[in-house]
Amino acid sequence: QDMKTLRNAIVHISKESQDKFKSLVRKKVRYAKAGITPGEFLFMSVGNWNSNIIYFRNQLEIVSDKIVR
Repeated sequence: QDMKTLRNAIVHISKESQDKFKSLVRKKVRYAKAGITPGEFLFMSVGNWNSNIIYFRNQLEIVSDKIVR
């Protein structure tokens, strides 16, 4: 669901998609500058991951590996 929210924030300019993205940022980061972009969010370091982009990449690898098997 987080990946879908991030994707929608990138490709849609609707208030709904932007509000959901803001909620995602608050959930994952708990603090962020006002007006953070999806790109900035992806390159932020959070938790044990070097950045969110690495986290999402790893999630895609896990899912795609399951599909291929």
